[in-house]
Amino acid sequence: MFPYRWVVDQEGQLKVSAAACTACHFMTMPDKSVALGPGPGNPPQEEDKAPSPVFQAMLTQEDEQIAGSPSEGELFYSFFGVPWVAHDTHARFKAMSDEEVNVWWSNNETDLPGTFARNNGSPFHTTRVADLRGVRHRSYLDATATHKNREPADIARYGILVEYADNFVFGPHKLKSPERMKVSVRAPDEAMYAMALYIYSLEPLPSPHPFDNLARRGQRIFEAEGCTECHTPPLYTNNKLVAAPGFEPPENTTELGLDVSKRRVGTDPGLALKTRKGTGYYKIPSLRGLWYRGLYEHSGSVASLEDWFDPKRLSENYVPSGWKGPGVKQRAVPGHKFGHDLSDEDKKALIAFLKTL
Repeated sequence: MFPYRWVVDQEGQLKVSAAACTACHFMTMPDKSVALGPGPGNPPQEEDKAPSPVFQAMLTQEDEQIAGSPSEGELFYSFFGVPWVAHDTHARFKAMSDEEVNVWWSNNETDLPGTFARNNGSPFHTTRVADLRGVRHRSYLDATATHKNREPADIARYGILVEYADNFVFGPHKLKSPERMKVSVRAPDEAMYAMALYIYSLEPLPSPHPFDNLARRGQRIFEAEGCTECHTPPLYTNNKLVAAPGFEPPENTTELGLDVSKRRVGTDPGLALKTRKGTGYYKIPSLRGLWYRGLYEHSGSVASLEDWFDPKRLSENYVPSGWKGPGVKQRAVPGHKFGHDLSDEDKKALIAFLKTL
């Protein structure tokens, strides 16, 4: 699917925008049909890694319409800067010239297809495109549980915020000028609620992988290893939160309406502590639909289940098979050591079971 839409306005000017949800949340099936809702889904192709000139035009379109548009560095900082975090790695871009910023972007792979340096996130702590199928069964939205998910109206409100109304104001920190904070367009509430009802109707795609003897053995291993404590059937998540390393939850989490697990899995804390999406927590993901996701871990650092269960990913000289990070060649992918001590045959069986979910 082509992820952009265009129109020529009354003055003859070309206007470009992303095709909203379907630009990211889709999967091309083996028969060439398109399934809407999945996350990364299809493996990245080499030709997808080149920055699109259409996308570059879209990024500059809004700025050209506003007097006193910010520099490339100021724009970068408005998207990602975290002024309340000490030694914010994004701060250096404010002083960069446009040329320096463009050279940095061209020399650093910041996104891998299936991942996205979202506004309020970071190219240094990217996020994997979320799988919308089965979202009605999840208690929180975003990898860091920035929003609760109680009913379709929560999906509608979330969509309105991120698509139209995010004004980049965080307490005393205003990261956009008043002119750039004006909401110029917004979909009707009725349309957003209808979209939310549609998203709530989506269930994970049925797996083509057979539940054979190998998968049955993998299910027994899954249960014996205690995986069901966090990935509880039939949703294969307990819908709880886990605290990121370096964050201590307050004692009144229950009063705050948060369901926090006592477990710690050592997940990389970058997104949870060093971005504007930082809550200190990661949500425990559902394992349903693992077979089609293509990228694993909240940042999409690992491209296969085989890599995920390989203890080598914990070493600093590991080469991530998925997203690596700007200018990064090698790094550890920490967190979730469960299953690392299994024999090769047991891992094969466990993976066979996981691919049936």
